[in-house]
Amino acid sequence: MSGAGAQMVLRQRSGAPPPTIPPRALATAAVLNGDEDSAPMDDGWVRTWTWTLCWTTIYFLGKWAAERLIPGDPNAYAELSQQVPPLVYQMSSCAFFTAFVLNLTSLLFEDNAPKRQLALLSCAIKAAACHTDLLLITGGTTVVVDAFGTIVVPQRYAQWLVTTPTMIYILSKISDFTPLQTSAAIATDVLMVLTGLWANFLPTPYSWLMFGLSSLLFVGVLYSMGRMVYSAVLEHPSASSRRSLCQTPSSAGAQRKSNTATPVRGTKGNITGYANHTLGLDSGQRGATPHEGPAWRYVSSGMLRAG
Repeated sequence: MSGAGAQMVLRQRSGAPPPTIPPRALATAAVLNGDEDSAPMDDGWVRTWTWTLCWTTIYFLGKWAAERLIPGDPNAYAELSQQVPPLVYQMSSCAFFTAFVLNLTSLLFEDNAPKRQLALLSCAIKAAACHTDLLLITGGTTVVVDAFGTIVVPQRYAQWLVTTPTMIYILSKISDFTPLQTSAAIATDVLMVLTGLWANFLPTPYSWLMFGLSSLLFVGVLYSMGRMVYSAVLEHPSASSRRSLCQTPSSAGAQRKSNTATPVRGTKGNITGYANHTLGLDSGQRGATPHEGPAWRYVSSGMLRAG
């Protein structure tokens, strides 16, 4: 008899009431374990589409504002092309486009509603990253030199205003964060990106002030992400699901890599695979986000469990 079965028998004999599992944990566990019949139909399509359309609008508004408010420097673009060969951006755009097609396939053919919603959010992330790389290949974006003589691509910040909040939103869907807590985490992330942009162009000492503030906000974003994953670990009644959430990309092995490389159907890592895949893939954007999903390493390191 398994450990869970023995505990249930002991509770029945002693007359103790069975443990109470939060409804959200039951719903999430049903999806993670592939039990689509017991997983309730989520009515979050309106929220998911609203989120996607709003942040897509913000992306193009940010692109327009960057081109209008920050004049481009042809010399800076030429120097960037010398430092980073166009082949790098071509490979990056191809990788993001491939991931976009995979997510789009899941969006069109996946039967489970929550997985399709996560696929839609992942499509928005991959599309923004692919479009930005294409702009750099074709010279359709602004490239400037900041106050410190460093090359800056403002379009990247417009991209990060979409991709990084969406990553946090995806993580919030597997956690017990309230809408207010999720909004606070997303606002912290947006401020982190904006203060990082301002730090490039403001004169000293204001640039250092913005840099320090952006760094502090980055720590706050990491903390919020860690709490989201930790709460998801605590919610799951299944030990295998908890181990799946705590695994790192480096220690997961071949099976975990296959779960996170593409949105997989019929495995226990479905929702987690989407979130981990999104965090890991978009982290290749030159300093955009922590590499290989910091929240997973943060949990596995024991820092959150110690608290």
